[in-house]
This record gives sequence, structure tokens and C-alpha cells, in this order.
Amino acid sequence: MPSELPPRLSSSSSSSSSSSSSSSSASSSSPSLPSTSALLVQGGDHRIEIQPGSQINKYGCQPFPAADRIAFGSSTASQISPQAFDAANQLRDRIAAALINSASASAPAQSAAAIYREELGRLRAEFLHLCGFADASQPDVIFAASGTDAHFLAAHLAAALAQQARRSLRVIMVNPEESGSGVTVALNGRSLENADAPGNEVVHVSIRHPDGAPRTPEAIIADVDLLSGAALQSGLDVLLVLIDVSKTGCVAPDPKFAQQLRQRWPQRLHVLVDACQFRMEAATLRAYLQQDFMVAMTGSKFIGGPSFSSALLIPPSIAASMRAAGIPAQLKGHCAQEEWPAGWQAEKTLSSCANIGLLLRWQAALYELKALQAVPGSRIRKFLQDFSVAVQQRLQSDPHFQALALPALPERVAGLMPEWDDVASIHPFTLHRLLPQHAVLSNLEVADVYRRLQQTRHSDGFMYSVGQPVACGQRNGVELGALRVCVSAGMIVQACSVEGDEVAEALIASAMACFDAIAALIAVSS
Repeated sequence: MPSELPPRLSSSSSSSSSSSSSSSSASSSSPSLPSTSALLVQGGDHRIEIQPGSQINKYGCQPFPAADRIAFGSSTASQISPQAFDAANQLRDRIAAALINSASASAPAQSAAAIYREELGRLRAEFLHLCGFADASQPDVIFAASGTDAHFLAAHLAAALAQQARRSLRVIMVNPEESGSGVTVALNGRSLENADAPGNEVVHVSIRHPDGAPRTPEAIIADVDLLSGAALQSGLDVLLVLIDVSKTGCVAPDPKFAQQLRQRWPQRLHVLVDACQFRMEAATLRAYLQQDFMVAMTGSKFIGGPSFSSALLIPPSIAASMRAAGIPAQLKGHCAQEEWPAGWQAEKTLSSCANIGLLLRWQAALYELKALQAVPGSRIRKFLQDFSVAVQQRLQSDPHFQALALPALPERVAGLMPEWDDVASIHPFTLHRLLPQHAVLSNLEVADVYRRLQQTRHSDGFMYSVGQPVACGQRNGVELGALRVCVSAGMIVQACSVEGDEVAEALIASAMACFDAIAALIAVSS
């Protein structure tokens, strides 16, 4: 769907973010900047705009700290913390001062685009350092507004390599309900201008049965093997999208199988890890890139930055061949030259732009990532396990809910011993009326509960948010939708910030209060 395509970031944009382009693309002739909270919802698309008559976007998040909102919806989006907001605010003030200085007669002129390039370079270096990359193994990091954008970039770059060899590209991915509403269109490679033009063929592999039960890893592997083999044998190149983790907490297809495919067809099969949840340790991220997998990630879900902060990571060996192929012309208008690292000669293809909102969102995300990296892995694991036990006990004992079954998280890389990212941090569940006969709520009814939850102040004085509904099959003729209670990096940092379990127990108690609030809404709707 065209409305789900990656937002344009060029100064000529006519998309939903165009109303903010004059402020987020400031120049030396207009050095003033909007407030930090205003910038945090600029440079994206309608999904991060504040909804009329409210202070939240469609994800239930505010662009400023919210002491009365308890957010368990990091599988969809994260509420900015006071500390991350302060980090973003300091960057906003530094940029504003630089623009004012560049506008004065005594200072050398420095455009907003030059400041944007410099600050993105700083953030790129900080991200690579936090993730433990040595100089020789550093991937190329291309910044993007959203995870959908990162998929769009990866698809075009893989297609450009295929076209060099006079081949077409086929994309294999899991069912889009587990990834994102715009991801299929993005991987197809179409844009607003050529929505009807031929694009990459995208085929899907379901990771759940029609009733929502998970399929076995072996069944998923068999489907991917069949589809990729048929494509390669017919002369096509393949982009395999490995999701880690999906909206409901799955990893598919099995990463070791994806590596085997990559080794079998090193020149014609590329792997893109959809890590937009970014629920993984730095060691796991490095291992994926060492296997020559590209990785799409965001700082706006588990990590806790505001929505619309993403990046595409390309391992060195693949980056070299892609740089030689050049940046596809179709990317013009969908990203800015400043967002690409040195060596890509982005100025030959892409226009210049300063997306200050994206800068601030990434600044906030890296603040949260740095705080998470300071927490010992053993403490993270204990909190995730304690949270998981409490949530699953509630889902099993409360007739208003039923846990959506999850397969165990697979071993990502042979011999890699995880500290914590093999423990579930997304807990999906369906909603049920007590009468008649424990009837399940439909996807539309679940969506209504989701909206009312994030707009209602409950009896404890707080407002709650959870992960938005995920379509997960059909049962007795009813289209199922699952909500998700999730752990975020910020919750982990809170829980592990002091000795003892008091803070962790308080966070778990808040999750139980969130379930109470959802149960009350189900009762009202019955």
C-alpha cells in the first residue's frame, strides 16, 4: 500500500511530514529550531504525529516524559524516558547554537546539512563502539527513519547486485503480520512514483498455523528451502529475510539454516536479518554480521528511543560489492546523502537534507543502549526470567486471557553462548469474555480494547499501553488478535539499578495492574 511506503526525507517532500520540513531542514538563513518534543515527531510519517485532541501518537506514546503512563508496549513503540529526553534536548540546544553561530557574520557558515552529517557520524561511531565492533569488522551503517525504510534500502541494494549480473531478485520472508504492515511493499522496492511498476517478487512463509499455533522450525525450513531452491535454479537471486524477533516473539527461519543457504549460494543469496525489535545482545549482532548477513534494526522498540529511528547494517565484504554497484537511482527522494557512510559516493545520487528529528530520536536511543550495556548480563537474565514467570502465571490463571503459544528461541550461531537474549521478552495473548463459554474477542474488538487502554486513566491513577494487536489466525470463525506485554531496555535498567528485588517486583506488580486494567475493559465491552 502506498501509504505504508518509507517516508521521503528530501526537502521537496510532499508527504505527511512536509509540514515539518521547513523546521527539521533548517538552514543558516533560518537558524531557529522547534522544541525538542516538536522535533521528536518530525521527519517521519503520520504514525508518529500527535493524534487530534490528545497528547499521544497512534502508538500511545508522548514526545516527552510521562510520569503517569506505564508502557509495556515496546514491541510496537517506546515512551521516551526523562533521561533520554534530556539527552535529546541537549543535542537540540547544541544544534540550535551551531545554527545561530553559523548565521553570524563572525563565524564561518555551516549549513544544517553539514551539522546533520557531522552529528550522524558521531552517532554512527558511538553505536559501533557500544556494540563492540573492532575497526576491521565494522559494518557500514546507513541511517533511516523507520524499519520499513531499512528494508526498502536493503531490497534495492540487493536488486542492484542482481541486475549487475542480469538477474532479477526474489524476496522470501515470513508472513507480514509478524513483521510490519509496510514491509512487503518496501521489499518489493516500489515507491509512490512507481507503485504500479514491476518490482521484486516477494513470497511469504507462514510461521503460524491458521489457528495461531506456531509451526515447527522444520516445517518453516522446508518451505524456505523449497522456495529458495526453485528461485535459484530458475536463475533468480534471493534475498532471504530472517526475522529476529517477530511481533509475537518468534525467530524464523532457523539462523543456522540461513547460514547454510548463504554458504551454498554466496554470490546469489543474501540474508537480511529483520532485527527491528533489536532484542539481542551485541555479541549476537556481531555474529550475524560476521556471517555476512545484513541487519535492519531500530532504536525505538526494545531499546527505548522514540519511534522512527532505524539503521541498515551491511557487513564489510558485502558493502564493498554494493558500493561498487552504486546507489540505485530509485532511492533518490527516500533518503539523504548525509545518512550514508563515506565511500558510497551518495552525493552522486541522493539529495541533501537535515532530518533533525531523526538525529534527536537516535540520540535518545543511544542513551538507552549505553545504559543497558552497563547492566551485567546475569542480572538482565534474572529479571527477564522473573518477569516471564509472573506474566505466564497470570495468563494461565486469569480466564480473561490466553497465552499465544511461542516456540523456544533457537540458537542463533553455533557455539555462541547467550547471556540473556534467549529469554522471551515479548508475551502475546488473546482476550476472552467470561460468558458465553470463554468466547475469544475478535481482532476488531481487541483493537478497541487497545485504544481504550491507552486513553483511559485507571483506578490506580495510571495510564497503560501494550503492544498493538497482531493478527494471528482464526478460531471458530473469529479473526484473532493478540496484545503483547513486553519488557523494554529501560525497564531492565530500572529493575537492576539498585541491589535487591524491590524495583523489579514493583515493575512486575505494574504489569499485573496493566492486566487488571485490560480485564476491566473486557468486562465493560461484554
